[in-house]
Amino acid sequence: LQLSALLYLSGGILNPFSIFLLIPSIFAASNLNIKTNIALILITLASIIILTFYHYELPKPLDEYSISQYYYYAIPLALIIALFFLNYFAFIFGQETNLRKDALDKIQEVISKEHELVSLGGQAAAAAHSFGTPLSTIKIISHDLFDQFKDNNDVKKDLELLISQVNRCNDILKKLTLNPNIEDDFIDRNKTLYDYINEIVNSFKKISNKNFNIDKEQDSNSFEILKSVEIVYGLRNFIGNANKFSNENIYIAIKSDSQKTEITIEDDGPGIP
Repeated sequence: LQLSALLYLSGGILNPFSIFLLIPSIFAASNLNIKTNIALILITLASIIILTFYHYELPKPLDEYSISQYYYYAIPLALIIALFFLNYFAFIFGQETNLRKDALDKIQEVISKEHELVSLGGQAAAAAHSFGTPLSTIKIISHDLFDQFKDNNDVKKDLELLISQVNRCNDILKKLTLNPNIEDDFIDRNKTLYDYINEIVNSFKKISNKNFNIDKEQDSNSFEILKSVEIVYGLRNFIGNANKFSNENIYIAIKSDSQKTEITIEDDGPGIP
């Protein structure tokens, strides 16, 4: 608009610098969204038309002849044609540039994740090696205590749980030692809540003799959830607590509709005193 006002005072469309009117819209076509680009094209088009008919003449010698009207109107016509063509090519170039940029960002994200996994894998292998000796000691002492207190049902139950958890830790450390880059079964997978809960329950069935009952009859709006480590490990902790403090049975109910999803985890334990 400022350039249009300056051209209005200095010859209008006949001013050689009137071509600068095209520059803002061309840059907008390659960098801004389509709505902003259309708005700038309309403003530029209106400026060219107005400057064609309304402007202050440039000073000229007295003996200068006037040009034909055909040549005069050819100047704004050429600017309008250039406006649309240059904006079209700038828009196509901007779209391709954005696609390349998005592809490059995704590749960098994948590479960064791979580096992170390699780093974490090395740390996991080192941790597995370091934890091996303490876990072996805990396992030996747990078995000795189990032999001593096998007649005490309360202590026996706790020791059985402790031994099973130690064995589970040993299995996990073996996997990490053999393959440090192994990923968690729950990470980078899109599954329904029932699938996640079922896998968590299956992992506990390997170390527990409790009865797990999953009710999904009221799960009327089952859908896959995005990769969320927080949700998965939160469910694992709740189910683990139910397994630890229950007597025999754990009940898990999934209820969902178009508005919300509810997960109820109950057990037949004594509860909080």
